[in-house]
Amino acid sequence: MKKVLLAIGISSLVAFTACNKNENLSPNPMMDEVDLTVTTESIVTTDANLDDVMEAAEYEVELYSGAEETTSTFEAMQEESALKASGNENPFKYRYRWGKCPDIHIVSEEGGFPKTITLNYGESTELENGRVIAGIIEIVITGPRRENGATRTLSFQNFSVDTISIAGQSVKTFLKDEYKVHVAREISFTLPDGTGIETTADRTKTWVEGMGTPKQNDDDRFEITGYSMCVDTDGNEFKKMITTPLIKKGGCRYIVAGEVTLSKNAVDFAVINFGDGSCDRKATMTTAEGTKDFIIGKRKRERKQEQTSNN
Repeated sequence: MKKVLLAIGISSLVAFTACNKNENLSPNPMMDEVDLTVTTESIVTTDANLDDVMEAAEYEVELYSGAEETTSTFEAMQEESALKASGNENPFKYRYRWGKCPDIHIVSEEGGFPKTITLNYGESTELENGRVIAGIIEIVITGPRRENGATRTLSFQNFSVDTISIAGQSVKTFLKDEYKVHVAREISFTLPDGTGIETTADRTKTWVEGMGTPKQNDDDRFEITGYSMCVDTDGNEFKKMITTPLIKKGGCRYIVAGEVTLSKNAVDFAVINFGDGSCDRKATMTTAEGTKDFIIGKRKRERKQEQTSNN
């Protein structure tokens, strides 16, 4: 396996503090001693892409387990041991190309909970938007989502989104009384080139606006706090800390505001600021060399298109 890069999901970061690291970053004499084999921009871009594939997986989970009524409907429709992907019973079939949905298997204990839902995407299930999902997600739910303290545990088996493999476990706890969701993750990602990324994360997502319109998401606003870290094959520890809560808006794929500090072996080497709240994918990066702007999550295809246009 290749050396692990710093790639810890942007949405899974560390508990925020009141201070602003920008003021102390450049004068730090140790900043220049941080040896990075990749650029800070590539680190953040990888983060954004991993967050994107994880959100794709979690969206699938929400479809089939996010509402108790939906889960009960699938459970009632189950034929023998599973609801087959090739059938027409799945109300979400138009989300998938050619109507090929995942196989669904639901097992409930007496009283309804705990409930185990298995989503099997086989070797390849393509969405209408072209994204390809493969493998198995197992979902264990301890109680109704509206029950304060209920948990939902995800386990991934031979699972991938597009060309990125996902393994490990994610536990979500619903704190309904506080409009909060707590997530603890132990997730391994494998990139197309074989690079392995082992991540640990503990984060809290707080719903701060839009609670009065549950069927409308464009007025939603969430604040994210928490921590993320990973250790590479040489024993280097990378960490990401929030200094200002990250802001996520309904209808926008990327973080729109907030600030994080990146460190390697307890030495800060960059601060990323995600902007003023606009859904524009723009961020600024401050290192010992100064401050520069960049685009979050820009893919190689987009870069090639830009180069072709410039040429």
